[in-house]
Amino acid sequence: MAYLRNGLVLNFDFSSIRRNNWLSPFYNPFLTPQDDPSEILALAAPASVPVDLRPTLPQILIPHHAYIDLLPSPVFRAQAVLLAAAMPHLFDMLELKADTYLRGAWEYRPCAAAGGQPWDVRSWETKPWFRRKWALLFGCEGERPWNQTDFMARIALGTCGTESEEFELAGGQCETATFECPLNF
Repeated sequence: MAYLRNGLVLNFDFSSIRRNNWLSPFYNPFLTPQDDPSEILALAAPASVPVDLRPTLPQILIPHHAYIDLLPSPVFRAQAVLLAAAMPHLFDMLELKADTYLRGAWEYRPCAAAGGQPWDVRSWETKPWFRRKWALLFGCEGERPWNQTDFMARIALGTCGTESEEFELAGGQCETATFECPLNF
């Protein structure tokens, strides 16, 4: 449901999303090398589109399936589009789509610090198996979906430490789904 909300914010027509050849509406085949990248980005989406959903330059320049546009992680989207174009023999966009939408690799957890909105990367986490499988897509620094609500919850509980799917507390385990991001640290 959170992906659908992102699609509505982007004003997507969902009648074609199940088709494997549904091109992103951000893709623009009419650009030239003389076009200014800053202008391209400024014109690609209205200012009302949330920052984490605004298209990246690779999304505009390279044809790709529209499902990738629904993920609120600009670094991830840019890397996915670039690697799919550069190494189609090694990078399977359909497998990425299945991992994302069928296998639940991305988990939406409304985060108070993010206003609880699905278009804010701070409201999402990725599963450890997905991070290992698609490590090239997450970039080196900065935006990391698993450092969002998961990290905030560990700070609030004083359980910062190694990555795991569940937090270990003194007397047992707590499921991460029960946590919300704290407003005050």
